[in-house]
Amino acid sequence: MRCHPKTGVLFKDNLCLFRCLAHHLKSGDIVHCEESPKALFARYQTSIGGRDGTSTFKGVSFQELGEVEKCFPCNIYVYELEPNVSHDGDEGQALSSQTVAILLRRSPCRFQDSMYLNYYDGHLSYIKDMNYYAHTFSCTRCRRLFKQSRNLQRHIPHCKTHVKHQFPAGVFELFPSVFDRLEAVGIVVNPRDRFYPYRITYDIETYLDKEDVIPSKSAKLNYIDQHKLLSIVFECMGLRSPPMFYF
Repeated sequence: MRCHPKTGVLFKDNLCLFRCLAHHLKSGDIVHCEESPKALFARYQTSIGGRDGTSTFKGVSFQELGEVEKCFPCNIYVYELEPNVSHDGDEGQALSSQTVAILLRRSPCRFQDSMYLNYYDGHLSYIKDMNYYAHTFSCTRCRRLFKQSRNLQRHIPHCKTHVKHQFPAGVFELFPSVFDRLEAVGIVVNPRDRFYPYRITYDIETYLDKEDVIPSKSAKLNYIDQHKLLSIVFECMGLRSPPMFYF
C-alpha cells in the first residue's frame, strides 16, 4: 500500500508489506492501523536481528520473504498483472480476459494461513479476493493459461516446459551434401577421400598501375588505376614444406 486508503496521502516509508500483513492478520482497522504495521515491522526486525528504523528501512526483497513467513506463520504468494496476449487455456479454450495474473512467487511453506499480494512498481498491495483480482492466470515458464489460481499453483511444481515457439517454415534441417546426393544415385565415396586432410592458407598481393592502358571513362564510371598481380604465396598447414612464392 503506497498511500493512505482514506486520505490518499502517499506513505513516506517502505512498510507496504507490513500494512498488508496488518490487514490480513486483522490486527487493526485498515484505515486506523498505522501503528500496527510498525509493530509488525518491529517484530520482524527482532526476529532477523535487524537494526533498521521505519525511516531507513528499504523494504523486503523476494528472497527475504521466507524470513517474513517464518516470523508470521503465513504462506506469501505474489502476483503481477500484465496485459493479456491471445493464448489458449488449460482446456484449449481461448481466454478473453483483459489482464493476466502472473505468479511471481510461490510459497514453499505449508502453513495453514496464506496471504496473496499484488506487485506493482516496486510495492506490494493486498489481494482480498482472488476471484475479483483476476480471471486468467499464466505460468511464467510455459505461458499456459488457467482460469483459477489453484490450478496454476498445482501446475507449477510439475512444469518443466519452456515457452513453445511455432515456426511456420518448419524446423531447421541440413541440406544434403554432394556426397549425400551421390549416395542417393548409388555412388559411394570413401570418407577418407572426401576431404583434404590439410588446410591451405594463401595470400595475394596486387599493385595499382597507372601506366597501363586504362579503359575509357563513361558517363557514370571513371577508371583511375588498374589492379595487377604482384605475388601469390600459399602454405599447406600440416605438411613439412616451406611456403611457396610465385611472382
